[in-house]
This record gives sequence, structure tokens and C-alpha cells, in this order.
Amino acid sequence: YVLYPLDLYNDSAYYTLTKFKKQFLYDEIEAEVNLCFDQFVYKLADQIFAYYKAMAGSVLLDKRFRAECKNYGVIIPYPPSNRYETLLKQRHVQELEWLFEVNRLTHRLLSKHMTLDSFDAMFREANHNVSAPYGRITLHVFWELNFDFLPNYCYNGSTNRFVRTAIPFTDEPQRDKPASVQPYYLYGSKPLNIAFTHIYSVFRNFVGPPHFKTICRLLGYQGIAVVMEELLKIVKSLLQGTILQYVKTLIEVMPKICRLPRHEYGSPGILEFFHHQLKDIIEYAELKTDVFQSLREVGNAILFCLLIEQALSQEEVCDLLHAAPFQNILPRVYIKEGERLEVRMKRLEAKYAPLHLVPLIERLGTPQ
Repeated sequence: YVLYPLDLYNDSAYYTLTKFKKQFLYDEIEAEVNLCFDQFVYKLADQIFAYYKAMAGSVLLDKRFRAECKNYGVIIPYPPSNRYETLLKQRHVQELEWLFEVNRLTHRLLSKHMTLDSFDAMFREANHNVSAPYGRITLHVFWELNFDFLPNYCYNGSTNRFVRTAIPFTDEPQRDKPASVQPYYLYGSKPLNIAFTHIYSVFRNFVGPPHFKTICRLLGYQGIAVVMEELLKIVKSLLQGTILQYVKTLIEVMPKICRLPRHEYGSPGILEFFHHQLKDIIEYAELKTDVFQSLREVGNAILFCLLIEQALSQEEVCDLLHAAPFQNILPRVYIKEGERLEVRMKRLEAKYAPLHLVPLIERLGTPQ
């Protein structure tokens, strides 16, 4: 019924052409109805986007977290039901497609009622990664690594995490403030935004395995290759530039003869002996500020590559396990006493036979 008022413009245009016979008046009516319909489509798309974004956020919110909030008197409501499904089944609202910049679940919910481009294609376009070899996310990750992560973080081998140093030797980079947007552009509603903010707050103030897994999923092989290549250039520049010059200087001030003291001196005596022998190096003003800082950046780059490789290996194993049934690769099963392995494997092969797509692709597919 919301489109019924627009039928007034249809009647007005009819009388303009048939009774008044004024073309310019008809053009004015046509321009006004186009403007009204554009505003109607914009408002409708805004409400539909907000509803499905809130629905997606409600689905992804942990149920136990919602229950705990309810026990403390904090109610996180589900979005109220409406009849958008009926409206979206109408074909004339396909113009709304360009307005939906949504996450994967919101895209899936909307795809049940609308014909949308694939989420991956929309993501590549928003990421400026359609024709370029790397996107905005890859550039941002490298920017953070180069200007903040490498010089200002220290690795903790016990927790397998990087934490920010207490005394940084470089200024923290200036970052733009996040844009102020409506709640439905984030998780769907203000209560959902607060809930997800509390959940993800446990991943702040450090860089660890959860972050590396996310980087692998977002960047992919191509983005990771670009970041690794640039990190190798940074390490090469540090080794051949700053570190090489300081190493040459330190070699010149090293004592020509530094023999091992007698063990009868004890630990305090041996420590004092080496402290006296290396006094010039210890008092070198640029040792901690420049030499150790450059070594930290090289070490952080190497550890980053190692942890990214570990995270990528886990993602690859997960992908291989998901693809195994489609390639007729079945794991060995547990055999009870008196049961034959061949019989169980035959049953599994028959069970997963409809999923075996490799022979079908080889028979019907093309080299491209």
C-alpha cells in the first residue's frame, strides 16, 4: 500500500497529456515523481539494511553471553518481526542492490529474497582489489607493521604474544579517528555494538595467534606474499645499513685480547672481569637506542613471518580437511572387534560417493 500515493502522479500525468495537452507540465510531473521514488527507495533500503544487519548481529552474538547479560538485568533484544520478506519478493526493488554493503551473514540473509552479486566480488570491489595485486587491507596491514609493530612491540615467548614496550624509541603513528556512523553499519543496533565490543576487548593490547589467523584469512596468499616481500626489503635495509655500520664500529672497540679468567675468581669476579674488559662497549651511547632497536625490528620481522607461516599452515590443513570428501580422500576409521576394515571403507565410499566431484570435473570440465 505504500506505493499507492505514487499513483496520484500517474493520474496527473494522464490528465496533463489528454486534457490539458501540456508537455512541459508532464515533464515537471515526471521529474517530481522520479525524485519522490528515489527518496522512497533510499529510505526503504536504509530500513531494510538496518533490520538485516541487526538480525545478523543477533544471530552471531553468543547465546551464553546474552543469557549472562539477562541475569544482570541487561536485555539485548532481537529485532522485531516485520514483513520485509514479502516486500523483497517483489522484483521492482532490485535497484536497492548497490546500497547493501554488508557482511557475509547479512548478505546471505538478503540473498534469500534478492538477487545480489557474490559477497566475494563486493568485498574485492570495496577493498580496491579487483585489478590491483593488493587491496586496502594489505596496505593497511603493512603500514601498521612498518610504523608501529616492528619498532614498538616486544615478543613474549611464554605467551606467544607481542606486547607494546613500556619505553618506545619511536613515536606512535598518527591514526585517523573512526568515522561516526549509525549503529546498523556496525553490528546492527546499539546494544549489539556494546555486546560485541565487550567480547572483542579480550583481544586488545597484544598481537598473537588470533590476529595472525585473521590476517591470513583476510589477505590470502597474494596479500601475504606482498607483505613478506616488503618485510624482507626492510630487513635487508637494516642489515646492510644501520646494523652493518654499528657492527663495524663495535668490532673496532672490542678488546684485542680477552682471555677467560680463572674459575677460582667465582661468578662475581668473572662478571666484574668481563664488565671491565667491555666497558667501552657498555658505555657506547647508541648501543641501546640504535643497535638494539634495529635488532628488535629484525627479530620482530622474522618472528612475524614464522607465526604467519604457522597460522597459514593451520588454515591450509582446515581447507584440505574440508575438501577431502570431494576428492574421495577418506580417513581411517575405528574398527570394532570382529569387524573388517574393507567393509567399513566400502560403506564410507558409498556414503560419500555423491560428493566425489573430481572425476566429474575431469570428464566435463575444460583446461581453463
